[in-house]
Amino acid sequence: MKNEELCLNIYWTVHPFHISDYLASYDSPYAELEPKKETKKTFSSEPHSHNAAFDACLNATNTCGLNKKCSQLRNDYVLYCSSTNFQVSCDQQKCRGHLRNFIKKIPMELTKNLLICPCSHTFCGERRRQNIVPKCSFEENNKKNCLQLRDSCMTNNLCRSRFLDYRKQCFLFGENLLCSPLQYDKCIKSYIRMIGTEITPNFISNSSTDISLWCTCEGSGNELGECDTFLGLFTSNRCFQEAVNSDFTQSLPMTVNPDNDRNNNKEHIAEEIQEQRSSSTASGVSAPSYSLLAPALFMWLLEVVLFM
Repeated sequence: MKNEELCLNIYWTVHPFHISDYLASYDSPYAELEPKKETKKTFSSEPHSHNAAFDACLNATNTCGLNKKCSQLRNDYVLYCSSTNFQVSCDQQKCRGHLRNFIKKIPMELTKNLLICPCSHTFCGERRRQNIVPKCSFEENNKKNCLQLRDSCMTNNLCRSRFLDYRKQCFLFGENLLCSPLQYDKCIKSYIRMIGTEITPNFISNSSTDISLWCTCEGSGNELGECDTFLGLFTSNRCFQEAVNSDFTQSLPMTVNPDNDRNNNKEHIAEEIQEQRSSSTASGVSAPSYSLLAPALFMWLLEVVLFM
């Protein structure tokens, strides 16, 4: 996918597209290939915790924070999506570009755990909703008409392609039909790939998995039905909801490589020890001198702390 945009530009040159015809076809420029087996595993799973206090969204955030690449790319988009001056609005295009870069370069499994994770309380739901920094990437001062938003997307080859892929992967062929479980993973991934485009979707509630676009169908006139159909692909998409609910029941907490995790913990403990010594000296209280401990005893104490 390194040359994705170049490839899409060629594709749409060969396949002319008309906005008025987008409902007539369920094709996507993306080929359906069998996923390749990863040769290098950066992230690993651990058995699911049934503890009621377990927070899958927080766990995914911590996992990203303990990985240098994930943490750096996440900090990049948060920086560009957050305005440092309340008098100046964010640069939405740069914000969305860094969001797309994050999703492109981080393993999809971790991205999915960050952006679509099960929540049992509103604080978790708010963390999930704020993951894409919606004040910049999702919201605007005024809500555009949804057809205007759609037309803007359709003039951009990347946005158009990802929307059509979402429409294909999350489409239900009839009101009484259930979404095939074979569609679930493809549906969720196609949804995530739209984040950072002109039609970036997001959760609209802290207590549910309802999603929407930042637009309205008010003032659509005789195109109201067409507008409702477009918006309904997000607000009333049963296939997406079924895919998310299924994913929640199967989700596993993610952990970084155990060796990296242990090294990070050792550094963290060493920093805490140094802070405690500095604090005790400043307050005039004599702290135990760790340098007087025998090396073997000190290492034993450190291992005990690590495995508590």
